[in-house]
Amino acid sequence: IYKFILEITNKTKAALLGLLFYIFNPVSIFLSSVWGQTDSLIALLGLLSFYTLYKGKVVFSLPLLFTSFYIKPNWGVFIPLYVFLLFAVKPKIKQLIQGGLISLLIFILTTAIFSRNIFDFTQWLFTERILPTAVVAHKASISAFNLYTIFLGMDFHPDNLLFLKIIPLNVLGYISFGLVNLIVFIYLGGRKLKLESLILGLFVIGFGAYLFLTNMLERYFFAAFTPLIILMFSKPKLFIYGVLINIAVFANVFYAFFRRSKGDLAELFASLNFLPVRLFSAINVISWFLLIRSNGLRLIAPFLLKLKRG
Repeated sequence: IYKFILEITNKTKAALLGLLFYIFNPVSIFLSSVWGQTDSLIALLGLLSFYTLYKGKVVFSLPLLFTSFYIKPNWGVFIPLYVFLLFAVKPKIKQLIQGGLISLLIFILTTAIFSRNIFDFTQWLFTERILPTAVVAHKASISAFNLYTIFLGMDFHPDNLLFLKIIPLNVLGYISFGLVNLIVFIYLGGRKLKLESLILGLFVIGFGAYLFLTNMLERYFFAAFTPLIILMFSKPKLFIYGVLINIAVFANVFYAFFRRSKGDLAELFASLNFLPVRLFSAINVISWFLLIRSNGLRLIAPFLLKLKRG
């Protein structure tokens, strides 16, 4: 965070404040130290993967992304963006082969420790663990304060519920997420790639996945959390939206962690037909949109311009 903010702004004070904001943030402290989740680690590896790709160091980027994904595949939502940037960077075939071989070596060394047969273990891992847990609940929202919990019940309404009696929510989520990716691709493709633009793209896609995809858990927002902090301290006008999102996602993880053990807390969030949950969910959606809009519609304008020219 310190390095990225410093590179974007060339302001040591802003970089230091961003660093301190993360270290002493209730969200990062609660999710890691209290809950024991590894999202900070995979975010570090994932962000470094995109940074090294941005710098053209594909040999390091591919192993970093693989390691992040192999620990916990939360950063899988960025795979389309990674492939898009890979084409933009245009690495040499030699770099791709070297990065792929290092990733394969990491896979073999770490997997062999836990398995007598790597192939059987890998098949079991993907078919019995990763793929089923990705959609295990089949809910519009499992425990995320996102678009669906503004109108529907958390961990209650199925993800195949028809929107306007026409399209299932899970299909609508994929379409919405696809459009978010498309807009980011057009935005990044219409200008020289800069670190600030890359961080903005990571936030928009990462938080967009949390807001629009179904079957989201509360901590899936974390893929966008570090990019959000970098944006907050790189552009002061975005700070208020970042604070609002920060408050809402902390309420989300706090409630998700204690809702089954603390009856009073569960009743508080469920009061008035889950009004607190709906308000925090609305804060997330509106702040995400306003943060984009406060960039002078630069994220949307290239898309509209291309449509007009077409």
